[in-house]
Amino acid sequence: MSSETPVFKNMDDVEQVCRNGNSLLGLGSSAGVYLVTSRSNPGRLFAMKSMMKRNPNEIKMIRKELELHKSLKNPYVIGFEQFIEDKNFVHAFFEYAKNGDLSSYLKDKDFSEKKILSLFSEVCKGVKYLHSQGILHRDLKPENILVDESEKIKICDFGWSTTEDKEVGRKTFCGTLAYMSPEVMFRQPQSAKSDVWSLGVILFEMLHGYTPFGPILTPALFIKSDEQDQIKFKDSISEGARDLCLKLLRAKFEDRPTVVEILDSQIMKNLEEEKKETGEKEGGEEDRRREGRRRQGRRREARRG
Repeated sequence: MSSETPVFKNMDDVEQVCRNGNSLLGLGSSAGVYLVTSRSNPGRLFAMKSMMKRNPNEIKMIRKELELHKSLKNPYVIGFEQFIEDKNFVHAFFEYAKNGDLSSYLKDKDFSEKKILSLFSEVCKGVKYLHSQGILHRDLKPENILVDESEKIKICDFGWSTTEDKEVGRKTFCGTLAYMSPEVMFRQPQSAKSDVWSLGVILFEMLHGYTPFGPILTPALFIKSDEQDQIKFKDSISEGARDLCLKLLRAKFEDRPTVVEILDSQIMKNLEEEKKETGEKEGGEEDRRREGRRRQGRRREARRG
């Protein structure tokens, strides 16, 4: 998405855009995300993430994250535009995902299993791309997966990401506990299969509305016992979806499938075949509504002619 000529000339060129009286999209302990546009080149909306410069090491990590993100070009990864630094902040500009993060998008919605698997397949395609570039995300969770206006998945937030060849032998404790793989939790060597575990937790949560590990069955207890029958699925979940989820949540990383194998699983292949047969494109209802409006407009123009 990034162009050779920066959209924003400087911070004076940044104009915050208010929706419902507020331009704030999200707020963390050291960063805020705002909806903005360019004063000199209006028309496109961006998400501006303003990160505090708290210490030299943190500044170095922010710059490393942004340089890595700048190198990524894939429809399932949020587009990076540019960044501007001032005395106290690093301001990074990204593609704007109108539907927010995956957690918010799914909340209080009664999506079919087919719809959820379709969204999950797009998450997997994004992770497949990252792994093909030798990149481990290391903090995959619904809050780091965005949904754009067309209901397409966009992976974001590469603060914990690293290249896989640099990770051999490292045992960094990183990510978010509920989505953390056994090898990360117990400081064992990590690989792309660590992201696959996180995908298993995400899939379960997408299907149920909560993670598989509650206050009684903690991830650590499950990992030590390796008893998958302790993971309880709703009766409405299909055998295919259960089987896929359990394969991703195998305690030993070598027993988990790769992301390529996930996408090549029977349930995913059936989903793709069904899409081809029905002519359904990736995305969602918003795409179809827009196309319907375009057709109606063309019919009205034809009648006037």
